[in-house]
Amino acid sequence: MATLQEQNKALMLDFLARLDAGDRDVIEDVYSRDVVFHFPGSPDMGFEDILAMVETVYTAFPDFTHTVDDILAEGDKVIVRVTDSGTHLDEFEGAAPTGKKVSFGAIAIMQIHDGKIVEVWEEIDWFGLLKQIGALPELASAGA
Repeated sequence: MATLQEQNKALMLDFLARLDAGDRDVIEDVYSRDVVFHFPGSPDMGFEDILAMVETVYTAFPDFTHTVDDILAEGDKVIVRVTDSGTHLDEFEGAAPTGKKVSFGAIAIMQIHDGKIVEVWEEIDWFGLLKQIGALPELASAGA
């Protein structure tokens, strides 16, 4: 019989694979309706916010995928480090579609209870993503 940590890692790997395959219903299957999502610079988000965020990302980057670089489990938490990539084909964060292929890193810690994600802490290379799609103003040259 698989340990709790093995079960939770398998849940996360299956979740990401289904999400990347276009199965948005996986969110309903895996996230608790009472989930709390902590994202730096934003107020805590809930279940409906997660649905909206996923829709926004996959609309702007229809071929969005996660490559799992590391996955660790301890107790009721799973830590996943991924490289995310996709092609910018719709407006995102005020940036018009560029057609550019982007790639950036992210790390998430998920707390899982009874097979459902109940809390998430996520860090994304937001600066790298926005820079790649031209959503950041050019930085002034030093000494110019």
